[in-house]
Amino acid sequence: EDNYVPRPRVPELPIPPEFSIPINGSYHYSTVDITNPGQKFTFTSPVAGTLDYLLIYLQDRNVNTPSDVFTPMDVYRQAIQGKIASCVGQHIFYNNSYFDGNNPGPNTNDDGAIAPDKTALLPGQTAKFANYTSYSKGINGVMVDIADLPGTPVVTTADFTFKVGSNPPAATTLLSANFDSGTDGFTYVDDPFWATSKPAYADGNRTASGGYSGSGGLRAFVGGVDNSEINGMSGGWSRSFNLSSESNVSLSLRYKLTQALSYESDEWSEALVSIDGRLVGTDGYRLVKIVGADDDTEPVTTGWQLVEIGLGTLAAGDHTLVIGCYNNKKTAVEEITEILIDDVQIKVSGGTPSDWTAAPTPTFVSTRSGAGVDGSDRVTIIWADNAIQKQWLQVTVKATTATCLAEPYVFYFGNAIGETGNSTTDARVTPTDQVNTRNNPHTLGGPEGPAGIDDAYDFNRDRKVGPTDEIISRNNGTSSSTALKLIVAP
Repeated sequence: EDNYVPRPRVPELPIPPEFSIPINGSYHYSTVDITNPGQKFTFTSPVAGTLDYLLIYLQDRNVNTPSDVFTPMDVYRQAIQGKIASCVGQHIFYNNSYFDGNNPGPNTNDDGAIAPDKTALLPGQTAKFANYTSYSKGINGVMVDIADLPGTPVVTTADFTFKVGSNPPAATTLLSANFDSGTDGFTYVDDPFWATSKPAYADGNRTASGGYSGSGGLRAFVGGVDNSEINGMSGGWSRSFNLSSESNVSLSLRYKLTQALSYESDEWSEALVSIDGRLVGTDGYRLVKIVGADDDTEPVTTGWQLVEIGLGTLAAGDHTLVIGCYNNKKTAVEEITEILIDDVQIKVSGGTPSDWTAAPTPTFVSTRSGAGVDGSDRVTIIWADNAIQKQWLQVTVKATTATCLAEPYVFYFGNAIGETGNSTTDARVTPTDQVNTRNNPHTLGGPEGPAGIDDAYDFNRDRKVGPTDEIISRNNGTSSSTALKLIVAP
């Protein structure tokens, strides 16, 4: 900013715990005052050797910022010499279908066969229709987009582990809170995020009718009070829980973040969740961020959002969950950030079931440089038709010298041949699916036009929906015991 005045740095300023990264070896840091647009700086390692990564932590400061206040702006992690890569995309595609020219091998047409309505099931999430296909050839094509692979990437089958299974992992609900009759063990806390220290500008309460659908809920809000400029405010609701053994834990909740009028474009609000002081979220460390706009004519709100977050594998013992909001700056009494919270659940998974087995070996694994999301490298994995069907596929991208990942990356896709997604509680294939298919015909030259790639009734992906698809559904009927299970992914 134009009125920036460099201030003394706090000695040994640490990287915030929210952005801690496991390090094998030593680390070194340097601080720089950036006072001019486009200013460049150089960091030189004080010891010989090769850096694995560079972490840049930006702080928002101006002439009015107290010397002991450090307001975070953003964090960037940059791979050095290709040592850190990341999985930025996971796709399932209809190999050997109309959409890739009925070609069983890997080719550029496979990109056109990606199922746009399907997304990978990630650890901690509950499976739904968007996570499995109804393709009559089963799961025969998956793609993984990896950013920051070094040089000419060579990724092979050895860089993956593939498992298949149908039974869900043993899962229990450890905590369930709807706040209809009380706070359900949650306690309001000031300043839980980003090391803020402005309790006078944060508060919270239970609301009897402000929750989802007019039910009870929890409310936290920051800002307001007066017209003073205040930097860094946070408030939230905390609840502790205990694990008797090391467990894979997931969190689901509803939230609604609202930013009042008058916020400027350099002011923002965030919905945050932390577990044991470590921020988690849908983008890695937050649920959502709303940036102010100088010309807002009404409050900005996310509306009610339902999210599921994998908290990872937690050790046995006590753990603390905090859900709340953060505002980096307010300058007026009407500038208030509010979060409403409802339907919080913590579930514990027993891990991958023991009866899941190694998947068949892929017939092809190939890599195309720059073909993935945002110029990442796309790895295409192909199996023989129907080698994997009516079950879940677990894909683990290993942390190897070829993938350059810091840790393994796990995701899932499923298959239920002939299922139309007519139920949100199960994936059974029943006569209802056959009737729905009959009632939604498509022909290549007919008035209704050919079926799109995301058509729920075109099971063989030939762009036609007719008797062949009805027969596919009828021949692959399932019951409660044989249907694909809507698992909570371990």
